[in-house]
Amino acid sequence: MGLIREGNLAAAVSLTGALLGFAIPVAIVIAHSVNLVDMAAWALMATMVQLLCFPFCARYWGL
Repeated sequence: MGLIREGNLAAAVSLTGALLGFAIPVAIVIAHSVNLVDMAAWALMATMVQLLCFPFCARYWGL
């Protein structure tokens, strides 16, 4: 957040991409869930996938 406050556009774009990458799957889950437990489970799965993929991508592409 400090980089964004300092005006770093690349950091802002990266954060926006990460938020969209999380929000889009969760929005789809919300639209297609049959109950609250189902929605929470799939939202947790989307969170875990993002948290697990970020270190790999950061190392592989040097982010």
